[in-house]
Amino acid sequence: MPFIRAIRTLPHDTDTAVAPPGTEAAEHVVAVLHSVTTTGPTTTTSVIGVHRRIVSGERFRTFDERNHHQADVVARIGPDGRRLLATTIDGRTTQHLRNLPRF
Repeated sequence: MPFIRAIRTLPHDTDTAVAPPGTEAAEHVVAVLHSVTTTGPTTTTSVIGVHRRIVSGERFRTFDERNHHQADVVARIGPDGRRLLATTIDGRTTQHLRNLPRF
């Protein structure tokens, strides 16, 4: 199972972007750095690529190397139709993905 260990973000176009409730409107995740194990070599993949893999049945988790917290990653579609990734624990959305280091 791939572990997302870092994220790449870009600023939202504040004139046209609709930020989902409870998220930071200033940025959105565009790519992730993931590995097959929590300590293995990493690969960069776009959010769209990870979204497709999750929808096709592959399971992803986040792994924060600083505190070893983990969470399930789920595929979502934003209000503007954009493919998004979110993290959940016991079915509730969390901020684990956004709290990961940036690369």
